Amino acid sequence: METAHLLEATASSGAVDPTMSPVSNTPLRTFEDYQASADPSDNVYFSLDSFRIRWPIFGELSDIMVIDDPMDASSTARLFKTADGWHPIATAPVSYPPISAT
Repeated sequence: METAHLLEATASSGAVDPTMSPVSNTPLRTFEDYQASADPSDNVYFSLDSFRIRWPIFGELSDIMVIDDPMDASSTARLFKTADGWHPIATAPVSYPPISAT
């Protein structure tokens, strides 16, 4: 329920358009485009930001933590959801290169 609220709030705020690149404001390719490509350099990887998220199995959104350094598991962790809103990582792409969810 809370996940749907996050996606709805993010999309309706205009902060993130899941079909456009947040960096260059150009249309993103879909995952299917990457799968159909014969070019071996067209691989999709997890972004570094995705490695910062710590979500316990069967945990609620309130249990998610975001560490400062994706290469140091013991770095400072901050709440994903706070009283003021969501951690900025909520709008970061989960893949590299960013791909469209639609």
